[in-house]
Formats: sequence, C-alpha cells, structure tokens
Amino acid sequence: MKEQVDLLKQAGATRIRYWSGGNLYLNLLDAASQAGLDIMGNYKNPELQKTDARLLMIHPWRPAGSPFATDLTKYVQHSSSGKIIYLPVGIFSRLDHASMRRSADAGGDWEYFDSLTEGLEASLRATRADRVNVLQFTIHAGEFRGNPTAPFEVIDT
Repeated sequence: MKEQVDLLKQAGATRIRYWSGGNLYLNLLDAASQAGLDIMGNYKNPELQKTDARLLMIHPWRPAGSPFATDLTKYVQHSSSGKIIYLPVGIFSRLDHASMRRSADAGGDWEYFDSLTEGLEASLRATRADRVNVLQFTIHAGEFRGNPTAPFEVIDT
C-alpha cells in the first residue's frame, strides 16, 4: 500500500487518505495506517461480490479490527481508538448492489440506476442531524453496455 501511495505522490498527488479494495488481507487496517491512509470505503467480499448487511448503513465508524472474508466481527465494532474511519455505502435493499450492474438477472443498466435511486431515498430517510451521513457508490463506466453507438448514454442520462 505504501508503494502505491508513493507512486501516486510521484504522479503529483499531495494528500492521499482514502482507499477501497484489498478486503481479504488479515492486517489490512494496520497496513493502511502504516501507509498513511486513514479512510476506507466500499468493503465487499470480492469472492462473493456481496456486502455484509451489517455494513449497509450511513454513519461512519472506526473499526476495532480488520475485515477478513466472512469474519467481520471486529470490523463492524466501533473503537474510538481505531486508526481508520470506515465510510459505509448507504442503505440498499440488496446485498449484491455492487455487483448487480454486471448481472443480466438484474434487468439491465436502468434497473441498476433505479436501485441506486432507491438506496439514496432510503439513506436520506435514515439521516440524523447529529451525525455524519454518508452515501457512496462506485460506477465502472465500462460495465454499462448500453447502445454500441452511444455506450455511455445510460450514465449521461
């Protein structure tokens, strides 16, 4: 992780705090902290392409320990001395919301964006004025097939 941070700084970045991915490493949070990172988001088990239901919320926390495969016991437990802040994705009705955009069973690109709208609405209903409220999602533009003559039309719209 430190090597990647250093490469980004060589490319001109001045402050790097956030990462996502690399979710199956036992000492992930320690490695990130040693690399100067302090904010993580978008945890999902890459083998299952699903998010654990305990992570579908909108209020960040400091995990007591690293996530590892299906054992998120310490990861979902808040520790005021935790070095890393976890930014949750929001409230979604499906645990596979991150991978459903690649699934023909989901009904296509428009249905994926409809699910994002539903997640935004559910997340907005759960906001609290006395807390930080977060909703985030990642779009990989190449995953939206769309019209071959206008491949990014669904994103533009």
